[in-house]
Amino acid sequence: AGYGVWGTLMRLTQMPNLVFFLEEASAKELLRQLLPRMFPESDIQFIYKVYEGKNDLQQNILRDMREYARLPNSQFLILHDQDQTECTILKAKLQGLCSSWLDKTFIRIACRELESWYLAQLAAVDVAFGTNGLAEQQEKAKFRAPDSLTAPDAILEDLLKSKRKVYSKINGSRLLGKYIDPDCSRSKSFYHFIRAIRL
Repeated sequence: AGYGVWGTLMRLTQMPNLVFFLEEASAKELLRQLLPRMFPESDIQFIYKVYEGKNDLQQNILRDMREYARLPNSQFLILHDQDQTECTILKAKLQGLCSSWLDKTFIRIACRELESWYLAQLAAVDVAFGTNGLAEQQEKAKFRAPDSLTAPDAILEDLLKSKRKVYSKINGSRLLGKYIDPDCSRSKSFYHFIRAIRL
């Protein structure tokens, strides 16, 4: 047992619900592939609320939390891209928006975008897209700390373009969710996201 989402849900006696509040559809596609691999025999119901970007999420999350809080045995996890905002400022803002539900809410920031997580696992990119040679670039300085990269989506797109592959956020996340390793710690924000669920 732990103090994260998983530990809390495991202590519940009825079927628990883990509600993800996501600013984009690509995050849903990633999680729909990743979570069943992590918890293949779980009774937890994973629910995904997808917004049309960060503004939509921030404007409507309190209303939606109020609705989902009616579900018995529910826990919330907000996943929000950092983009160009300072991480602690963004997290404090999100905490303020959902202050009524902080006792059942975990907030995790993808630094800077989901694609940072993918750039931390170039071996998975090779497998997902049927390419060769990207994994060999992982130890380059550029990819040792992918959370610090600006425009990681453009970087990933260019990498795949060099292999004559096309990257799109939704389909790319759907493919990569099948192969990325939840135990990879090269991206600190990915590590803390997974840890929040598992503890």
